[in-house]
Amino acid sequence: MKYHWDKKYLYWGVTIFFSVGSCILLYYFLFKGADISTMWNRIINILMPIIDGLALAYILSELLNFIEKKILYPIAHKLKVKDTIKSAKVIRNIGVLFTMLIFGLILYSLIMMIVPQVLNSLQNIIKNVPIYFYNINQFLTKTLKDVGFKRGIQYI
Repeated sequence: MKYHWDKKYLYWGVTIFFSVGSCILLYYFLFKGADISTMWNRIINILMPIIDGLALAYILSELLNFIEKKILYPIAHKLKVKDTIKSAKVIRNIGVLFTMLIFGLILYSLIMMIVPQVLNSLQNIIKNVPIYFYNINQFLTKTLKDVGFKRGIQYI
């Protein structure tokens, strides 16, 4: 016996299913929102290296494609290199090498811009440590004096 689906009942069943599911989700977001937020932040923190790697791979693949199509293949055609799988692999390897070199140079230049600033900041902090300790001492002395502490004895 062949069962005939009635579209009206199917429509109402799907509607009730999504309505109940929406109510359950609303309950969890209202009463368990902090737990969901904490869990979401934990998942994002775990996946962040993967996301960073995917973004970096996407950017570097665009650079690799540019180097291959605009630089290496025209040079190969001028040198009359035969279009074979082996030559395509060699061109790809050379393109990867150039891409890695460019990325390394960019990373090196960024580090060389940041490191001197960090060292300068550290030197200033170390140079001003006595002033910081003096300010902290003055603040604590004034605060404890205002509260009523004097040599470990509290005056009421």
